[in-house]
Amino acid sequence: MAVPQNTSSATLLLRYWSFPTTTKNTKSYITGEGSEEYIQALESSELLYIYFRDFQSLLSRVPGWEKFYIYYLENAYVNNTRHLMSFLTMDATERYKQLLEQNPAVVQRLSNRMVANYLGISQESLSRLKGRLYK
Repeated sequence: MAVPQNTSSATLLLRYWSFPTTTKNTKSYITGEGSEEYIQALESSELLYIYFRDFQSLLSRVPGWEKFYIYYLENAYVNNTRHLMSFLTMDATERYKQLLEQNPAVVQRLSNRMVANYLGISQESLSRLKGRLYK
C-alpha cells in the first residue's frame, strides 16, 4: 500500500494496530476510493487480503458470513466513534489513561512518537504527561 504523497508518518493519526487481530481501512475498502492512511508493519507480520468482489461473494454464498460482517462493522463503528469522541470529551491525560486501561500493549510495544501521534499530542507533551503520572 502506498504512502500518500503529501503526508508523512509523523502527521498521520495512528488509528489501527493489531496484536494479533486485524488491521483495516473500512471506508476505503467499501467505497473503493484511495486511502488517506497507510499500513506499516512494525513487527514481523502475515498479510492476508481479500478482493472486495470476492468478499461480496462470500456474503451471498456463505451462511453466517453476513452476520459476521455486521458484527465487524458495528465494532468498527463503536471503536472509531469512541476514539473521535475522546478528542471532544477528554484531555490528553484522560486519553492516555484510557489507552493504558483499554489497550496497554499499544503503550508497551509502540514508540512514544506513535503513541503521541495516536493521542493527538507531541512527543514532548507525552513525555511531560508521563512524568506527571509516574511521579
